[in-house]
Amino acid sequence: MYCEDHSQLCCTNCAFLNHRQCKQVKLVSDIVKTNSTNLNKLLVTIQTILGEMKILRDKQKASMASVQSLYDRQLKIIQKTRRK
Repeated sequence: MYCEDHSQLCCTNCAFLNHRQCKQVKLVSDIVKTNSTNLNKLLVTIQTILGEMKILRDKQKASMASVQSLYDRQLKIIQKTRRK
């Protein structure tokens, strides 16, 4: 058994004697089933966010390459103008 009110594991005797007034005394097996479902949902959410972050990273890299290209082009124009 697990008392969520006290965040404490307890045997059936302790649950009956010491946690009789607690509202959140549950079987560990029930808690594991619920948390397993929640963890699966969390995993899907994390994977989705990770995919979105990779897309943003790729867009950022492309943007930086574009800016570098424009910079190089302008630098060549300036150097050519100076030579003239």
